[in-house]
Amino acid sequence: MLLVMALHLMVLEPTNAAQSHFHFFAEGGWIGVDLFFTLSGFLITGILLDTTGRADFFSRFYIRRATRIFPLFYAICIFSFIILPNLPQLPSEKLARFGTVGTDEIFYWVFLSNYAIAQEGIFRHGIMDVTWSLAIEEQFYLIWPLTVYLFKARLKAICIAFFILSTMLRLHAVDVHENYNAIYVTSWYRLEPLVAGAFVAALVRTTAQSAELARWFRLAMAAGFVGFALCCHADESLAYSFSPHVSGAGFSFLAIFCAGLIGEVYLRPDRNWARFFTIRFFRFIGKISFALYLFHLPVRAAIRDLWITPEWIGKTPLYGMSGQLLFYVVAGSIAIFLAFLSYHCFEKHITKWGVKVTQ
Repeated sequence: MLLVMALHLMVLEPTNAAQSHFHFFAEGGWIGVDLFFTLSGFLITGILLDTTGRADFFSRFYIRRATRIFPLFYAICIFSFIILPNLPQLPSEKLARFGTVGTDEIFYWVFLSNYAIAQEGIFRHGIMDVTWSLAIEEQFYLIWPLTVYLFKARLKAICIAFFILSTMLRLHAVDVHENYNAIYVTSWYRLEPLVAGAFVAALVRTTAQSAELARWFRLAMAAGFVGFALCCHADESLAYSFSPHVSGAGFSFLAIFCAGLIGEVYLRPDRNWARFFTIRFFRFIGKISFALYLFHLPVRAAIRDLWITPEWIGKTPLYGMSGQLLFYVVAGSIAIFLAFLSYHCFEKHITKWGVKVTQ
């Protein structure tokens, strides 16, 4: 989540070398989404594998997912599509920005926003376009519980098959010059991190958790990192857009790295660098990350348009980077505070109810 915010809260337009380097590393924040996909595949598959013997296998899974995701998601939909466009205080250019999805609005309500974005090839809504990744998650949830239920014994092979299929489809899409945004948000081009995480979850439950297995995870980390770095070097960019190597093989190498990282941390949580991921602040961000993901873009827009403008940032000391750092702190802190309120005043109570009714 923090990686994604580093990307989305970057409002400084680079005009010199120092700013360009700052911007270059912020552009890599999209990597956080792939790490999230891999974590999700790992955690969700683990939950499914551990509950396949329950009579309420499907209902338990879907009730818990629905109570965790639907209430806040639909609250944001109502705010974005019904309340916000009708606020008289908003300037006309902002109102136009929130109305550009047109007849595609229904796709956003039913977790198909990624296909609406892919069809147009651009991100059009300042708040709701971020739900493309949530849409992929929900689409994954539709097929994966049944897959695990029917093919539990062959799940690792299925993960490998899906990984190869997704890679081949995306490499072909890059080769025929399909729109980069469409490639980035389309489900069948983005299966690798989800199934890589699922593979790790299946592997640690069916293989002796030995030093040899940990070495394999470290090897996956190294191979994935080197492969992804070479793709970035070939494109001279950390961004996926207009980067054929990053959007092609790079996505696959990144999924391998993330899977190795998760497997290594899972098997060796006592290592100093593994404990780094369990510090209190990271755990706090993880707890409120769903609301933070949905809230940080409107917070960015409000702060950018009404207070800390890009024009002002560009005139601050250290080539404008001090202003950008201030923007990170202010916008990030407000988004975190709102997400904290959302979690403790709204989300956790509905989630607890979902857990209670499925015990």
